[in-house]
Order: sequence, then structure tokens, then C-alpha cells
Amino acid sequence: MRVIQSRIVAVLGLLMAAALLSQGCRRGPYLYVRQARYQPALPAYMVQSYRGRAIHIMPFVNRTASRWYYYSPNRVITYEASPSITGLLTACFVKGLRRSGMRVLRRPAPNVPSLRLVLHRMSDQRMIFDAFLYRNRRPVFVKRFTVVRGPARSYNKLHLEQMAFYEINLAIAKVFMDRGFWAAFFGVAGGTPRLPAASAPNGPATGAPPAPGTTPAPGTTPAPGTTPAPDTPPAKRPSNVPPPAPGTGGATNPF
Repeated sequence: MRVIQSRIVAVLGLLMAAALLSQGCRRGPYLYVRQARYQPALPAYMVQSYRGRAIHIMPFVNRTASRWYYYSPNRVITYEASPSITGLLTACFVKGLRRSGMRVLRRPAPNVPSLRLVLHRMSDQRMIFDAFLYRNRRPVFVKRFTVVRGPARSYNKLHLEQMAFYEINLAIAKVFMDRGFWAAFFGVAGGTPRLPAASAPNGPATGAPPAPGTTPAPGTTPAPGTTPAPDTPPAKRPSNVPPPAPGTGGATNPF
């Protein structure tokens, strides 16, 4: 009798293990996001405004729960960033800015702005990060950005990859088309922001920080992999004209 009971217990254990394995297999798609496959698609107005300018990219900081993985909100889709989440974002920012005609420096230089991102949250539909801009090692701009995009329409891996890179395109455009960032980058800001030591990722600072705010809700966004067509711009835009506020520029500024 005891032998029969032990066999029944063993069979039930095997059935439970098989059920767990089958559930694991049905978790959903797994996407390996490689920076080498990223193709920038940034607004034409941004390209015209920053072409020929120099910028130094500092190491990005990751304050999310994982170094490599992020998920869809329901955690059905798993993304693994290569070589890491911050490594992926840094490489894509560098590639996107260079494709826009900017000179990206490996080391800081006098009077050349330095950019650092501090990532706080990331899913395949929402990214929250702080952007810090420094000039001559002094902070001249800081702002919290929130990037939001819609859910994936299918589990096709090519579509998921396009949407993952589309989110990064949105992040780059949000930062570089922000009026405050533009003013600080070109040296026409109304003053240097005062940051607390805990907020500045590149050394201590004093005073109270500006109130962090999220950027306006995105307007009509282009399809992944396409460059938005601008309204007929003049041959050369003067560098002292700031970009339109995000979400209010129509076809010229779809972000």
C-alpha cells in the first residue's frame, strides 16, 4: 500500500513539474535587443538645428531593477539589452547623434556640452530618466523626461525590435527638441540650475533643484523606421531660433 502511495505521489510530482514547464514555455516572446541593429530615425528639425555641433556623452547611469532585462507592462514580453541597458542606450544615442551630423567626443573639452542620462524606469512602453547637461563641468540643465509609446501590435520579433528602437528615437528627440535643453546647449539659458548633491551624478552641487516635470504628451508620431517629413523649411535656419515645443509643431515636430 505504501509503495502504491509513493508511486502516486511521484506521478503527481511529475505532472506538476510538466505543468510548470509548459507555463514557462508560454510566457511569451524573448527579444535580444542589439545596438548594432539600431537605425536612427530622428526629426529633420533636430538634424538641422544640431548639425555640425559637438557634444560629449558621459556614461549613463542605470537605477532600474535590472542591468540587462526589461519587460512589457504585463511581463509577457522579455527584452535583453546588449551589452546592457545603459550600454544599449549610450551606443544608440551616440549613433543617432552622429547620424544627425553632430560630432560626438569621447573626452570632455572646454565649452563643449556634456550629456548624461540617469535611467529610473524602463518598460517597452514607458521610459523615465533624468537628463543632465554640463558645460565646463558645471550643470546648466536638468530635467526629468517621460517617454511613452503604444503597445506592440504583434509578437513578430522584427516588429518588436522596430518598436524598441522607436522608443529610443523618441527619447533622443524628447531631449534634444526640449526648449530648455536647446537654450542650455547653445548657451542662451537664463542661468545655471542649482542641484542638490544627491541629484547630481557628476559631483556635488548646492541649492534646491528645479521642479522635475514630465515632457508634454507626444503628438502624432511617425511610423517606426521612417523620418518625419518637415514642413518646407528655409534653406538655413538661424542657430538662435529654438525648436518648437514638443507636441505643438505639427509635421515639423511630431514628438
